[in-house]
Parts: sequence; structure tokens; C-alpha cells
Amino acid sequence: MDRAASGTRFPSVIWLIVAVALALRIGFALFAPRALFSDEVEYDRLAWTLATTGAYSDEGHPTAYRPVGYPAFAAGIYRVAGHDPMAIRLAQAGVDACSVLLLYLLAAPRRRVGLWAAGIWALYPSAVTYTRLLMPETVFTAVLLGAAVLARRGGLWSDAGADARAWGPALGLGMLLGCLALLKPAAILLAAALPLAAILMRERLPAARVGLIALGWLLVAGPWMVRNQVVLGAPTLATNTGANLLIGNNPNATGGYTADVPEGMVSRAGAEGPASSAAIGAAARYIREHPARFVLMGVAKVARVFGTEGEMIVVSFHENPGNRTTRLREKYRALPAWLHLLVSGPYALLMLLGSLGFLIYPRDEVRATFLAVLGCWLATHFVFFGGSRFHFPLMPFFALFTAGVLADPAGAVRALAPRRIAATAVIWLGLLSIWAAEIATIST
Repeated sequence: MDRAASGTRFPSVIWLIVAVALALRIGFALFAPRALFSDEVEYDRLAWTLATTGAYSDEGHPTAYRPVGYPAFAAGIYRVAGHDPMAIRLAQAGVDACSVLLLYLLAAPRRRVGLWAAGIWALYPSAVTYTRLLMPETVFTAVLLGAAVLARRGGLWSDAGADARAWGPALGLGMLLGCLALLKPAAILLAAALPLAAILMRERLPAARVGLIALGWLLVAGPWMVRNQVVLGAPTLATNTGANLLIGNNPNATGGYTADVPEGMVSRAGAEGPASSAAIGAAARYIREHPARFVLMGVAKVARVFGTEGEMIVVSFHENPGNRTTRLREKYRALPAWLHLLVSGPYALLMLLGSLGFLIYPRDEVRATFLAVLGCWLATHFVFFGGSRFHFPLMPFFALFTAGVLADPAGAVRALAPRRIAATAVIWLGLLSIWAAEIATIST
């Protein structure tokens, strides 16, 4: 199996790529200011309260409606820089520049592929744009890449034998997975999915290392769950689970986010814990009573995950994205076509070339880790609801797989066996159908 050497030497060009990435993101944050919108307002409020009071509360009441990870990250910055969202944007510029370096490490020892992947991510418009948003995507993606690098380079897999040095990476991987769960609770599935991914490599994680991963996870996420049990009466990562489940499973569900939930299904319980439990119960009853619609709607939810970057473009560039008197499709059309092409065009190319690159990528830890993440994401959004912002953590992997194609086009062509050509055609047809349906909806 192709493994990276334990001591990677960084060529000077990778530091140039990282510097370009950092300059682009800082420049975009400084010279394209915007007001906070929607979820950003709540994250900002939670972070400032945590920074100034030391309590995770909202409007004077303890809360866990939003998981603590991202507000805690932002609160740490506010403690140093004061209540200035620009400080968070600049910090996220640095975080995403680190993602560029992590992508290079993830590809090692395939240096040419690593440089291509780093260069793609450095210039990727969506990555630049997300650093300006006070949302967890940039931080989550960087931690995910860190976990992927550790899984690949930490000697965790069975051919490392009984090497006791692997206990540190195993514990560290568990702690990173715990951080991911505090940023996005859906990542809780990764703690189980990664050992299963090893099976896809025809290997396994020794039981002792699985235990260390679980221990690392508990060390990070456990105290937060204990706090929620004591304070809110529910040992959960976030009390928005019920609300999110109900959004995706009710008679008015669209497959995406919508606040149009029937009045009779909404709990009147004041406390977050009981309200979440009641919402879970209401959604579960609806799923039991309408299993066929649940499956069909699940397909629609997953399709929304792979939509264009249109929603993010509206949030980032429309002069008034929160205007409820204007429909979303009208906001799409109000923005220039070149902007949609500039942002959604590279995304589409990464998806198309990356899906091809995935099919010919070596069967290694990177491929297995991607399948674990992809499986978790598809399962989560099949059950809850979809949206194009949710594909962002997958995109560094698509950048890496695209890099494999661009670094050796002739080799990619030689690897195209009939079965891979057929699989590529099916994936491309599905993606093009999703995008065509979205564009048709926006145009009408």
C-alpha cells in the first residue's frame, strides 16, 4: 500500500500556494464586507455571550440548541480581539489556508497530486467565500482534513502490527472526531464509520485502537453531553435535533430547510430538551405513517446536497438576502450570471472530474475515509433535510481526486475500464440532472 513517509519534506512551492490562499481570503474579507445574516447572527450572539460571561446561554437562558463547537471557536477570538466579526473572518482565512497544507499532506507521497490539490483549494471560489461567513463550514472542514491526515499517516491500520506508538494517533483521531461532533453533530457517525471504512480497504482497525478512538471522542464530547444532561435534562450534542428532524419529515416538507411545519406537530414545551424529544416523536410518527414518502423525500434531500452554489451565492452577495418579500429564485436572478458561473462553475468541474478521479484513485486510507464521510453525510441528510451548503466538507476530497486526474491525464485515461466508464456516466448523469432541474426551477 502506498504510504507517506513519516517525515514529509515541504517544497518551497507549497508555501507559495499557502501564501496565495491566505492573501486571497484576507483580501476578500477586508475588501468585500457584508452584514451578518440568519444563522450568523445567532452564532455571533452565542460567541459573544460565551466570551464575556463564560456561560453558554442565549438571552439569559442556558442552551444547547446550537452545538458548542463553533461558538466556542468564535468566543476564543472575541476574547482576544473584542466583538469584531472581522477578526473571525481573518482567523478563518488562516484556518482555510491550513486546509491547503493539509490537502498536500493527505496526498503524500504523491507530491504532484498534492501540489495540484493544494493549488485547486487555494483558488477555489467557494472556499474563499465561506471564510467570510460566520458559519462552521470552514473550521469543520479543516478539522476533518486533519482527522483524515492522521488516519492516513498515524499508523492506525492493521499492517502497523502491534506498534505501541499507534496509541497516540488513535487517541488523537478520537479527539478530532469529538471536535467534529461538537461542530456538527452529524459527525458522530464518523466514529463508527471509520472502522467500517477500514474493511473497505480489506483491513481492520485493531480493537484496542478502536477503544482509544472512542476514549478520545469521549474526552472531548463527553463533558459537553454531561453538561447538557445536568443543565437541560438531555445528554445530547445539540437540542436542535428534533427541530431539524421535523423540518425534513412533515406534510409540508420540501427536502430543504423550511419553517413551514404544521402547527399541530410543533411542541409547546418550553425547555429545549423536552421540546426536542417531542419533535423527534412527532417526526418519527410521521415517518411510520408515510414510509413511501419518507423514502422519496429522502432522495430529494440528498439531491439538494449536490445542488449548485446558488444558495451560498445569494447569502454572500445579495444586497438583502433576508428580505422575505422576495422569493429565493428572484434573488438568484438578481445576481449577475458571471457571478454564478465564477462560483458554481468550478464547483461543477470539481464534482465531475472528482467523481472520475475517485473511481481511479488508489484503494487507500484517503479513499476509505472519503467513503466514510460521504456515507455519513448521505445517511444524515436522507433522514433530516438537504441543502447545498452541506456538500462543502466533501469538496476538499473532490479537489484531491480531481488533482489525481490533472496530475496524470494519460494515466487517468488508461485506468478507464468499461465498468468505471459506466459508473462515471451514471454519476455525471445524476449530477447534470440535479443542476438542470435547479436551473429550470430558478428560471421559471
